[in-house]
Amino acid sequence: MPLAKLHPALDGFRLVQLSDVHLGPTTGHAFLRKVVDAVNRLSPDAVVVTGDLVDASVEQLAADVAPLARLSSKFGCFFVTGNHEYHAGAAAWCAHLTTLGIRVLRNERVELARGGHVVDLAGTDDSDAAGLAEGFREDLARALAGRDMSRPLVLLAHQPKAVHTEIILRHAGDAMMLPRSPAAAE
Repeated sequence: MPLAKLHPALDGFRLVQLSDVHLGPTTGHAFLRKVVDAVNRLSPDAVVVTGDLVDASVEQLAADVAPLARLSSKFGCFFVTGNHEYHAGAAAWCAHLTTLGIRVLRNERVELARGGHVVDLAGTDDSDAAGLAEGFREDLARALAGRDMSRPLVLLAHQPKAVHTEIILRHAGDAMMLPRSPAAAE
């Protein structure tokens, strides 16, 4: 997908997105191992997981998510919560995913730089967080605060309703949003 502000030095920048994997009773370790192998064959610059990774607690699924530690990309793997993480223990999952080398973006932004040129990658807590998980809430303005609007932005959010037009226009300018697949909407 083209980004108008993407510098030619970043042409070919590859993001691989995973969303709505729903590890649990019907999908587990073997399935995720195949997904990780397929992602690694793509040689991505970054991998993003946009929520609903799990449908049970860390205690129940720690072994099933272990293949995520094998994800390989130049800039790493990034995660934002989906609504299912709030029913499965969002804080515990965020802590566990960091042990696998995954950077959890909680209403924050990171800079991915190559050849002196930057793509901003911002992620928000899922919009359904309020009241479901203490300390979690979507804060798009915080995720975008202080960014250089001359740079391209990729925004990670589980649900498309997370886009607040006035905040995007004020803090993002030209942006690409990576929500989960509309076909997976509940």
